[in-house]
Order: sequence, then C-alpha cells, then structure tokens
Amino acid sequence: MTKIKTNRNNTNNVPPLRFPEFSGEWRYSLLGNECNILCGYPFDGQDMQESSGNVKLLRGINITEGEIRHSNELDRYYSGDISKLGKYILKEGDLVIGMDGSKVGRNSAILTICEQGSYLVQRVCRIRSQKHNVEYIFQHINNSKFHKYVDSIKTASAIPHISQSDIQDYTISFPPTAEEQIKITSLLSLLDARIATQNKIIEDLEQLKSAIRERLYTQIQEEDFEHKTIKDVLSYEHPTKYIVVDTEYTDDKKLTPVLTANKAFILGYTPEQENIYGKGDCIIFDDFTMDIKFVSFPFKIKSSAIKILTAKTNVNLYFIYEYLLFLNLISEEHKRHYISEIEPLHIVVPCLVIQHKIAEILQSIDKQIHNARQLQSAYQRQKQYLLNQMFI
Repeated sequence: MTKIKTNRNNTNNVPPLRFPEFSGEWRYSLLGNECNILCGYPFDGQDMQESSGNVKLLRGINITEGEIRHSNELDRYYSGDISKLGKYILKEGDLVIGMDGSKVGRNSAILTICEQGSYLVQRVCRIRSQKHNVEYIFQHINNSKFHKYVDSIKTASAIPHISQSDIQDYTISFPPTAEEQIKITSLLSLLDARIATQNKIIEDLEQLKSAIRERLYTQIQEEDFEHKTIKDVLSYEHPTKYIVVDTEYTDDKKLTPVLTANKAFILGYTPEQENIYGKGDCIIFDDFTMDIKFVSFPFKIKSSAIKILTAKTNVNLYFIYEYLLFLNLISEEHKRHYISEIEPLHIVVPCLVIQHKIAEILQSIDKQIHNARQLQSAYQRQKQYLLNQMFI
C-alpha cells in the first residue's frame, strides 16, 4: 500500500503531501529553462493531403485531453519538400500541447510509437527533456494551476491561443531527485489508467444503449401499431417566462440550473427564484439546431429558441424522447423547425404498456451510465486533489 506523509508544519517549498522516503526542499524554475520547447512549422495547406504522402503530420486537431486521435478524417500528410525540416520530426515520448481553440492548453498528450517520425505543425508545441521525466511535466500541465495560468494569458480573439514564450515562461516546481518525480508520476498514472478504463465503460454503455434503441424502434416500424404525428403526442410551451434575466451564472449547484439543449446542457446556476419551470418531466428542444434533452428537475432557460415539450394523454414522454433520438433529427438550415417540420412527422406508436416497457429498458441503461459517470467524476476529483497537494 502506498504511504504518503503530510506536511503538517507547512514547511516552505515542500508539497502538502509527500512520500515518506523523500526529503529536502523543492525548487522553482521556468519550463523553458528545463525543457526543449518548439512550436510547429507552418506547412503549406496546398501540399497537405488526406492519403499517404511523404510524411505524416501532427496537427492540433489530433490532440485531445491525454491522447492522440487518428482517423481518415483527422490525419493529414505532406508531399512537399522536407529536406530542411528535420528539427520538426517528433519522437516517441515527446509531450505535445494544443496552442489554440476552446481547450487551449488543456489538450495535451505524450506521443507513442504510432507518432514516431511525424512532423510538428504550427499551433502545436512540443516539449522534450533530457533532464526530467516527461510524464512528470505532463502531470504538471494537467494541473488546474496551469489551466488557470493559460486562461489568464490566452488571447481574447475568436480563436483563443497562446504562444511558445507563454509556455516557456510558465513556472514549474521540481523535487530534489528524479526518483521522486518518477514516484509521483507512477501514482498519478495509475489514476489516469483507472479514469481511462471508466471512460471506456461509459463509451461501451452508450454504444449499447444506441444499439438497443435502434433495434427496438426499428421493430416498432414493422409492427401494425397506430400511426400518429408528433403533434398528436406532444404539447409545446414557449419558454419566454422561464428565460433567465441575469446571464452571469455561478457554479453553486444549490441554485437553479440554466439549461440549453445542446451538448453543454447545464450552462451554470442562477439565484433567480421567479418563473422557474417546475411542472415535471419535459423535453427541451432547440428550434434551430434540433438538439434535445430530457429534463426531470426544475430549471430556467437561456434562449427563446427552446421549446418545452410535454406528453399528451396515453403517451410515455421518455418513449417519445428516445423516438426523437432514433429519428436522428439534423438541421441543415438556420431556421425554426418544430412547428413546420417536426410536429407533422408521422411515427408509429404502440400501446402505453409497450411504451412503458421500452422506456424502462432504456432508462435502466441510463442509470448505469449515470452511475459510471459519478464514479468517473470521483476519480477525476481524486486526481485533481493529488495534483494540487503533491506539487508546490
């Protein structure tokens, strides 16, 4: 069992939590003084291609939080002259950071053998070190301290970005020995592996639910059930009275959530106490994007583009919600869709008993996904706690 001692005396330059076999004060240094840092080359887009060319490129879009993504849609190859670009060749074990976009500074990963020999593209930073464990540097920049630093210095343009000098000027702390770096990294890597496993569990459950939904609703289409329109089964309410007044939201989960129907879902929380929607289960539908969410708690709404949908008599609302997901509604124009296109849609509606049964099957998987996400959040909180406590 791993033992960690507490810095009860609040000794300067010593982290709050530390392995008992180590002692001595830590030191601070600029990242640029400890590592070799390089930003990518501005390859000419005309010489980039989707199929295999001379060399594979590593772009910002390939980098996500903790891993490198590859696919036919993401990967690009370069067919131009590379004779003078040797310094941009990447190696297994290099640390790369995305330097622009909504997750600037948060998308970072250590390269594997799969990226060996790829070329570094502009707006991606490569960190390499002969003196330090790169995994240790990686854990440092996954700390909320680094994220806050990036948020404080990133440009406020439409596409936020940071520069090479911004990364070089970040102050990082180091223990007295390489052995302590390795010990810290080993512990945090164990948590990373458990979080990755939990992510895979959630992904598998979501794929299972999608497959079961597809099968159940496809079977419904083939049965001799009643045909109805969406207007026959759902009522809608305009959201005007429920729109939040003050858009300066907080993170206080004791307050009322402010919702949108897109991926973000909960935008924040508001102290406003009037005109809260609290009539029970509903579906929120974005009239422009056709994104939908099932909601079972009181809330306020951000936008007038949202329609609030509820079930009519002898209709299971969750059954209809999953039906809408099955229909895979996609907006190709920026216009309102619900009244003109969605309400007239014809669907096959079984009796209420079958609706309930299908809803129960899919909600049981929802419960498993919810529990898996709760465990994932617990691991992530534990990881962030250790990051904050094991560094100075």
